[in-house]
Amino acid sequence: MRRTALRSAVSGLAAMFACVPAAAVTCAITPQGVNFGSYGPLNPQPLDSAGNISVQCDGETTFTLSLDRGAGSYSARQMSSGANVLEYNLYTDPSRVIVWGDGSAGTDTVSATATAAEKPIYGRITPRQNVPVGSYADVITVTLTY
Repeated sequence: MRRTALRSAVSGLAAMFACVPAAAVTCAITPQGVNFGSYGPLNPQPLDSAGNISVQCDGETTFTLSLDRGAGSYSARQMSSGANVLEYNLYTDPSRVIVWGDGSAGTDTVSATATAAEKPIYGRITPRQNVPVGSYADVITVTLTY
């Protein structure tokens, strides 16, 4: 089992890859961040957006993707702009019910068996948060286990 850690910002992502023995399957991940755009604090509806994690392996393998909490907790992740905080969360499903985490605290992970896969990340900012204008971001670590 190999783990590849990835540091990501909600608005932009970059990847780090681990070296593995030549005989083993190797995998790489290419994430696309969740960019929420403009948030209106007076809007009574949540602000939804989506990103993606692309998994590419040199042979078919079973893998699992997990996300850490970033700032905040699994029940309420937090983006910040200076001292200001905007709560949001990331989900495995388009209905935004199942929180994408590491399998603890009521969260779930995403698994597949494939050579290549595209796994969407569904994001939601809860409505009516009284926050000032700013550029809000969080850093999420994505772990690929295979």
